[in-house]
Amino acid sequence: MKRTPGIDAFGFLIGLWDVAMIEMPQASTVGRRATLNVRPILDGAALFDEIRHVDEDGQINFRGGTFRTYIPGRDRWYVLWMMANVEGCTELEAQVVDGEVHTSGKGKDAWGELVERGRYYDISGDAFSFTLDRSNDAGKTWIRPFVAFQATRRGEGSEPVDRLTGHPQGRANSQGRSSGDGYGSQS
Repeated sequence: MKRTPGIDAFGFLIGLWDVAMIEMPQASTVGRRATLNVRPILDGAALFDEIRHVDEDGQINFRGGTFRTYIPGRDRWYVLWMMANVEGCTELEAQVVDGEVHTSGKGKDAWGELVERGRYYDISGDAFSFTLDRSNDAGKTWIRPFVAFQATRRGEGSEPVDRLTGHPQGRANSQGRSSGDGYGSQS
């Protein structure tokens, strides 16, 4: 597979993160702290994220999941977000823009039809920020931001990980071989 900037757009996410919410929807009961666990799936062809928000007592009070896969012919990512126990989902596409990862798409949740635009920025090996704008009227008006958070990597810091196995780069995979670029392709 030809290496393009977009193919690695979400590689920084792989791992376990502590999330501090900066902005949340009005009247939200979701906890202001969360953990985000992102791991490669489907032989490294996709990523799966789980976010779990906790309340002041440390009890999980919100869960959501994101499926992400790279579409080489379009140099874009296809992203699908769903919340546990809530009908609806958001279907997005993502691309790299000036060193940031931008998302945009449409969906439906408890508040109805929606349009969203997101931005991952200040990306480093051990931290990133995210902001999400939302429209519930087909883009006529926007809630800016609807959600915003900062994430800090848990554990060993900025050691790069293999996209196929989720292990630090250079560590052997289950067949005892280093897995190269993590996509199962030959360089």
